[in-house]
Order: sequence, then structure tokens, then C-alpha cells
Amino acid sequence: MADNSTDSPRTKPASNTTHRKSGVSPESMRNFNLRLLADAIVLAPEPPSRAELARTTHLNKSTVARLVDYLIKVGLVVEDNQVSVGTGRPVTPLRPAPHTHVAIGAEIGVEGIEACVLDLTGDVIAEEYIGPVFDLSSPNRVISELAATLESLTNKINASKLALIGIACGVPGIITKGTGIANVVPSLGWSNVDIRTSLTNQSPVLPVTTFDNSVSYAAIAENVCRTKLNDETKNYVYVAGTSGLGAALIEKASLHRGVNGWSGEIGHTPAEIDGPQCPCGLQGCLELFAGPSTILRAAGLPTDATIGHLLSSLSKGERISTRAIGNASTYLSRALATYISIVDVQDVILGGFYAQLYDHFSQRVEKQLNSSVLTSQWKPIRVNKALVETHATSIGAAWQCLSSFIQQPENWQAPSTESLKYVSIRNTNEIFVDIE
Repeated sequence: MADNSTDSPRTKPASNTTHRKSGVSPESMRNFNLRLLADAIVLAPEPPSRAELARTTHLNKSTVARLVDYLIKVGLVVEDNQVSVGTGRPVTPLRPAPHTHVAIGAEIGVEGIEACVLDLTGDVIAEEYIGPVFDLSSPNRVISELAATLESLTNKINASKLALIGIACGVPGIITKGTGIANVVPSLGWSNVDIRTSLTNQSPVLPVTTFDNSVSYAAIAENVCRTKLNDETKNYVYVAGTSGLGAALIEKASLHRGVNGWSGEIGHTPAEIDGPQCPCGLQGCLELFAGPSTILRAAGLPTDATIGHLLSSLSKGERISTRAIGNASTYLSRALATYISIVDVQDVILGGFYAQLYDHFSQRVEKQLNSSVLTSQWKPIRVNKALVETHATSIGAAWQCLSSFIQQPENWQAPSTESLKYVSIRNTNEIFVDIE
């Protein structure tokens, strides 16, 4: 089972130093090169050929050819149909293998539990959702429902002869790194809950599940998406919320977690020193003034209202909703101005709840940031919409497992023969039927 600790989507290019000079063993060097090539193929904006890989990784062609053959053998890579490039010989593009190695990503939140199965192509090949029809304040009940969801998806994976390489789950709270212990989950009213141990007790057949903050996983999904699209935005603050309000810092296309893995808790920074008490135990937290549930209440909507109701109200130009957005954007902008001034980034990405409000929210936030951040006069702050608008946490959790798996060639094993025979529709020949 992979150790889900790798947050950067890419391995650094190989150096020209040989193992003889550096003291690195041949096996270690081989594994490094395998990681390098697997990363380059799985995250490539366009399927690379062997020759392209040799150029971009600085490995010689014979090494690339030999290692790519191994990647195909263990089910990480497949060959695409040959294509002609200019006047030269046809080349064979390489793609991540579909329906071989898969991971499960899940999310616990105020809207219930959702989970998906992701393969190396990034395709969601199965998913399940349980709405908030049970007591979310009861950790045992929630974990029981989570166990049932994960077992259901695991059974489907086993029946399909796929290789499950990891499970990860996002929780909207502060999680002790590497333990699965939720110190506090304000939106659910949890404190000091050992989710991993409880899940193992309820479902011993499941692989060990990794738990982390929901927004951190959502930021990973956004980061992978932008990497695969070769997007130029590689340093930004990612802000999102469904169950609450959180942020994540992406630097050089890698997630910055902080010493304890707790960075990004912007929702629980003080917005009003003498403000009301937050469920987290502090006073005047930003989440109480700019969080999703606060915005819905301030818009005069009922407690069971969704963002759809808010968007409908905004489209009608109802003043109470417009005022709610204005107040929330002011509070959020103040907090982000401080955050940006400290970490020095130029871009803000709005995800989750705020991505859906982008048309009503972004210009207000951008304008306020550019009047509040000193350095914006030289580098204006830009506010953009997340590319992964929905299911970002569960997708990011699954990507974290897949990324960690790629970083551990010593643990790679070929999946079933059935899965290796799978042919994606993109790899089948086109057939044209001429109908008179």
C-alpha cells in the first residue's frame, strides 16, 4: 500500500551524475528514472513519444526504451496508435494506462459522503454518494457509512480485476499528519476522533486509509489538472469551501503543508476580535463572516437552501443576496490580503462554493485585494476560477494515492491480465460508414 505523502506532481529531471560517482546504487538510479518517466507520461499535456521523453528527461534513448517497456509490463503505460510527425518516421505516443491501477478518493462533509474511483488517466470510473440523511454529528455513524461506501467501491474494483493501490479521504478539519486523528472538525462538531482506527475496526478488510484536510486534497486536484494542461499558473492561494472555509498554498506546483500539515486554516483566523464564538472554540473566525453557510443565511435563505437557491436570488438582483455577497467578499479579501502579503503570490484560485459564485464574487475580491496588498502596484493580484469545480476533494484524494504509488517503483506489480487487455475508445481505430 502506498504511503500517500508526495504532494508534488512531478519528479525532478535526472542529473548527468552516474551512480558510480554519487554512490547511488544501480537499483536506486533505475527506480528514480522509472519515477521520472512515469511522471512525465501520466502528467503530460500531450502523449509523448520515446524520443520526446529522452529529450525532456535527458536520459539516453536505449534507457528510455528499456524502462518504457517495463512501464507497459506493469500496467502504468500503454502505447497509442502511431502518428506521423513531419517527414520523419511515425512515432508511437505513450499514455497512462486506463483501467489498471486505481485509487479511491472520498470526502466527509456537511453534504454527506462521496467517493470515487480514479485510474491513471484521471478518469472517474465509479462513484458513490450518500446524502446527509443520517446524524453527521455522530462520528461512529458517519464512519459506518464511510466504511460501507468504501467496501462497495472496493468490491466493484475487485470484480473488475483492477488493482487498488490506495484509499484517501478528505475531512473538513485539522487532521494530525499520518495518524488519521481529527483534532477538530468544527462543521460536524467533532473533536479528537481517531477516524482511521474506527474505520479499521468497522471494516478490517479495507486497506489502510489516509486522511487529510478536504481543501488540501481539493488543491491537489486543481494542481494536477493545471499540470496536465501545462497551465502557467504554478504559484497561488487556493480558496474553497463546502463544509467550511479553507485555503491551500501551491508553490512551484507543489502543495505547501507547514510543519504539522495544518497550513491553510484561513477560515479560523480572526475576522472580528469581539465576534461570536465559532464552533472551533475561537471567537470571530472568518468562517463565521464569509463561510458558505453564513452567506446562505445572510441572503435570507432557509437552512436547507443550496447554492442553487442563492444563484437564483442573485440572478433576480435581490438586494439581500447581493449584500450578503458584498459583505462576505470584504471579509475574505481582508484575510487574503494578509495571507498574500506574507507568502508572496500573485494568483488566487476560487474553488468549491466560491467557484460557483465566481461571476458574482471574483471582481469584488480582486478589486479589494489590489487596493489592500502593497506589492499589487507592481504585480497585480489576479483572481481566477478553479478548473476542477466539482468533486475536487475526492478526486484530489485519489490523485494523492496515485502520485504516491508512482513514486514507489519498488512496490509496482502487474495488474490482472484482464485489465491489461482493456482498450480505451481513444485507442480504437475509426470506422467510417458511407451511407448513400
